[in-house]
Amino acid sequence: MRHLADTLELEGALDLARETGDRYPEAEALIGLAAAHQYLDQLEPAGTCARKAHAISHEAGHRLGAARTLIVLGRALGHTGAADAAARHHKVARLLLAEIRPSGVDDPAADRVERD
Repeated sequence: MRHLADTLELEGALDLARETGDRYPEAEALIGLAAAHQYLDQLEPAGTCARKAHAISHEAGHRLGAARTLIVLGRALGHTGAADAAARHHKVARLLLAEIRPSGVDDPAADRVERD
């Protein structure tokens, strides 16, 4: 039930972000929504939110956001049985994270995708 409440809060945050015109918080809210939908086994809305977040992040040159969306999208695809597509998304996410993560710095997001 908590993740359902999270989706409502994140949808409110998404509305606020869109009102400000700042794309970064919009992408972050979409990433959160994608993860909440995925947890609720709502894979179609999870994929839709992740794709929108990725497009915004990519357009803005925000590589960390793009990598995070690829992780969420890859997990959603993996749950639908699209293992090859999931693996491709995770590979690109790992490459992006390797580009932006300084050597020797711990990054929990990178560590999680490396184990998937």
